[in-house]
Amino acid sequence: MSISDLTSPTAIKLAIEECDRLGRDRFLSRYGFGHAREYTLHYKGRDYDSKAIVGVAHGYQFSDTGSLKSSDFNGGISSSGAATRAFALGFDVEGKKRRPTDWTLEQCEVAVEVYFEGLRKKLAGQNFNRAQACRSVAKRNGRPQGAVDWKFQNIDAVLYKHGLPRMMNAIAANIQHLLEFVVLDPLAKHNSVFETSPEHAPSITTTEGLLVAPPKVSLPDKDEGEAKSRVARIIDFAKRDANNHRLGQCGEEWVVCFEKKRLTELGRKDLADQIDWVARRLGDGLGYDIVSFDENGAELLLEVKTTNAGILTPFFITPNELAVAERESDAYRLYRVFDFSTNTRAYVLSGSLEHKLDLKAQVYSAIPSISG
Repeated sequence: MSISDLTSPTAIKLAIEECDRLGRDRFLSRYGFGHAREYTLHYKGRDYDSKAIVGVAHGYQFSDTGSLKSSDFNGGISSSGAATRAFALGFDVEGKKRRPTDWTLEQCEVAVEVYFEGLRKKLAGQNFNRAQACRSVAKRNGRPQGAVDWKFQNIDAVLYKHGLPRMMNAIAANIQHLLEFVVLDPLAKHNSVFETSPEHAPSITTTEGLLVAPPKVSLPDKDEGEAKSRVARIIDFAKRDANNHRLGQCGEEWVVCFEKKRLTELGRKDLADQIDWVARRLGDGLGYDIVSFDENGAELLLEVKTTNAGILTPFFITPNELAVAERESDAYRLYRVFDFSTNTRAYVLSGSLEHKLDLKAQVYSAIPSISG
């Protein structure tokens, strides 16, 4: 790990708060840093040792690896220096200046906060007055309303880039790099919005256009894989989706509605009326959620995986679900429902899944070892 992995302005603030709480000398002594000879970090009228703050902030963002030691990195304004990293994350550093047109950290945070309030409402199926929100941010930030609207489009573009749920369908260019850090800040409170889901599934008037082809994904090379793992550290959507039971139930409800509409359109309303949402009736554990039918009346076993994020978002699958897919390969279908609260669509994987998925172990069943 290195300071280039540090992407959280909130982590910097937490390190600053700890320094204020302990006092400068005790803070530096605890973590083994010395006083900054230059490149002081300025925040809310106070000065801080930029290298120490960045090293400790790394531990806040990556609690599994902890803080960086002074010998792990340099503290200057080179491209790999601590002062440069703190500056990139929106903090003022002695010897570095911003362009007058750049939004400050506080201004970016205000825009992101209001945008995510709107996104939360959209994911919950509620209305959001975007023009009113732009006026609110413009007043708080002292920026023109048009500039705020463009910033909202920038935020939308960041979310689109990372396959995350978004409020609009804008892909604005020229994104301020600091804005991306603020939007994707792994420690920021606004990330809880991604756990929002509607009370009920969106209605379906026709099945046309709702199913798409499964994505074709090539395995990344080592460097790209490491980059993707850093993004996964930011927002673990597979874990969030697995823990979001209401979202899962809404996704299953949507597939039940889709299957009923599909069979009705095929002239088999008799079969549509027999669809069994077994997961709601019997609970999880069967390895599938819904029993439906093909147009000839043969049973189909449907497992549903739902996300508010994009089509390439990973999902969890259990050994039991893989085993049932193998054993019941002629009947098994996995519905991957994505962009659920914003533009619901799905793709379907049929039959045995092991050779159709790139499987990575995530958890182990553990018990204390008698030999330990």
